[in-house]
Amino acid sequence: MPSQSTTRPAKRLPSARSIIKAVDALAAIDERRLSKRQRFSIESNDATAEDLDSVSPVMDRYIAAKGVEVVHALTNFSASELNTLWANIKPFVTKNWSVGSGRKCPVTGKDMLFMTLVTLKHAGTWDILSASFDEGAATFSNRINQFIRVLHPYLVRKYIDEQGMKTAPAVSFGEKKTYFSKKHGLYGHKVEGSVAPNDLAINVTNCAVGSTSDFEMFKANLGFHSTHLEKQPSDTNVSANDALRDKFPSQ
Repeated sequence: MPSQSTTRPAKRLPSARSIIKAVDALAAIDERRLSKRQRFSIESNDATAEDLDSVSPVMDRYIAAKGVEVVHALTNFSASELNTLWANIKPFVTKNWSVGSGRKCPVTGKDMLFMTLVTLKHAGTWDILSASFDEGAATFSNRINQFIRVLHPYLVRKYIDEQGMKTAPAVSFGEKKTYFSKKHGLYGHKVEGSVAPNDLAINVTNCAVGSTSDFEMFKANLGFHSTHLEKQPSDTNVSANDALRDKFPSQ
């Protein structure tokens, strides 16, 4: 028996009137939505909103207020030097600072470096330092100390241990060992620097190979020390009560 084909009825198309009505309704909904949006500002009321995407909003604020020279004034590092240092430690800081479970530090890693360098240069009390960054003294000191504890092993590895190996001369062991300072654990040369009580360096000797003992360097520089230990005309009336006054009356 031949199969009977079934004819599906044609889908009823919307009329022009229903289309106009639907478009007008959707347009009205869109206008109401836009009207509601305009009641709210798209600008953030937070004064620091412009810094939200910055990797160092705290340091950027200092630069904006006092110029880029403020970085060197506060840290002894120029802005470019600090950026270079940050580029070197960023991978380590990213993996080890403010990670894991628990509350995260709201200060970025680069800002922590900036704040740590400021602290190390100026020292003083935690109250003064923390106020400079609008932080509580206890919170600020804990952050700085924790950041240093995290960063210290990496700095020792990268800037002391690795550099010590790089300075080993590429010569025979017998020649190389003359450059090794057992006291410092490094290869190279060393000098003796003389520092006055006011922290000013007043003399630096010529460099010597690392194996030269401190005593030998001091003996070679004995003339300088003896000259500067001599009493000046203004010191003649100063009484000396130490045990060596008879042996060294002019000093």
